[in-house]
Amino acid sequence: AEESPARNRHQWGRFRTGAWKRVRIETETLDEKGNISNLSTTETVTTLTEVGDDFYTLRVEVKVDVGGKKFSAQPQFIRHGYYGESQGQTVAIKKVGEGTYAVNGVSFPSTLEEVVIVGENSKRVMTIERSEKTPLFALKRDCKATDAEGKLVQYTTSVEALALNMPQMVLAEIQDASFVKTVHKQGKNTVVTVEVDCPAVPGGVVSHSLREEDEMGRVIRRSTLELLDYGTGDGTGPDSAAGRRRI
Repeated sequence: AEESPARNRHQWGRFRTGAWKRVRIETETLDEKGNISNLSTTETVTTLTEVGDDFYTLRVEVKVDVGGKKFSAQPQFIRHGYYGESQGQTVAIKKVGEGTYAVNGVSFPSTLEEVVIVGENSKRVMTIERSEKTPLFALKRDCKATDAEGKLVQYTTSVEALALNMPQMVLAEIQDASFVKTVHKQGKNTVVTVEVDCPAVPGGVVSHSLREEDEMGRVIRRSTLELLDYGTGDGTGPDSAAGRRRI
């Protein structure tokens, strides 16, 4: 059977089971005066345990260090569809047009889709602009999440590509990567994230910079992510000494 286009372009879907990555996130929480009130380091190993035409399953192991105290959580298994839907949620995808999308002065032919994801108590409406000519799943994505009736807004998220196919040092080698900006508004707070997305790495993201502001524009949280190691699902698991393998 032909694989779904969404799977082929997805950050996890295009890999084989056994693909994995290890990342470290440093997070600072700031008080009203801008002083650091809390510091934490999180190390996460994410492994692709199952991949199908419509969904994928990840095993997530998290270790947290807060003020020198270390905690390890039980591994969690998370299953999603390629548009972000969870189990039990329905997804309806409708093509709504063709267009062109420009990144840094270069235009790409694009397809516009409307995606509606409905759960028991929630509804998400997304507009996605994507192009087969680019490495990203979506060049632009706007999402509005509400209650099931579509009245009470829970959050809005806007994602856009800033640059494509830029050279990026990924561990010991230079890889092509895209820069992506996300603005997430929930309650009175706004979270802005700039990610570096490398298609050769499972899960895509190899680094990020994040800042969260309150309604007054004060920064209340900052975080950075760095990739520590990865494997592409060819028998070199997180505990293997064989190291990484290029696709």
